[in-house]
Amino acid sequence: MTAKRILIVALKHFSAKGYDGTSLAEIAGDVGIKKPSIYAHYKSKHDLFLAVVEEVAEDYRNYRQQVLLDTKTMNFEQRLYCIFESMIIYFLQDRSKMAFWVRVWMFPPVELRDTILMPWKNLNTVFVSIIENIFQEGIAKGEVRDGNARDMANTYLCLLDGIITRVILTDDDHYINMLPQVWQCFWAGAKA
Repeated sequence: MTAKRILIVALKHFSAKGYDGTSLAEIAGDVGIKKPSIYAHYKSKHDLFLAVVEEVAEDYRNYRQQVLLDTKTMNFEQRLYCIFESMIIYFLQDRSKMAFWVRVWMFPPVELRDTILMPWKNLNTVFVSIIENIFQEGIAKGEVRDGNARDMANTYLCLLDGIITRVILTDDDHYINMLPQVWQCFWAGAKA
């Protein structure tokens, strides 16, 4: 219980203040323990930060996998739209996790940069391949225009990243209401 509580509190601190701005003493204080008690669960601040990264990444992997399973029987356009919308909703439903990922992607601790970003790049590469396969199926069925499925997948993910970035930068849920219009513009250029 204490290790899990430390992770939850650490996530909030790392999200709000980043790695360098967070101290183990602050985390311990918010958990209701003394700083040395953290070392019973985590060897160092590095170790705790990496545990938070892994916890948040695992949550994302599980969510994404569930979305892919839930949309498997949908038609091409519905599936792509539901995946698109679900990924945005994932980051909106927990602003603390969203803020954490922004800090990890944009300002990772220098000494942990490669350790943190390489698994995320691998996770992203897998996602691009999944979306590419969906586009290949759409091309084969004549539901999407003929073209390079990898390029289409990357365009789709750039659109997704753009919406997520706008939401992060503006802290405005207005963009979630714009999803259908944004999607219609994208789909007009993609469909057969």
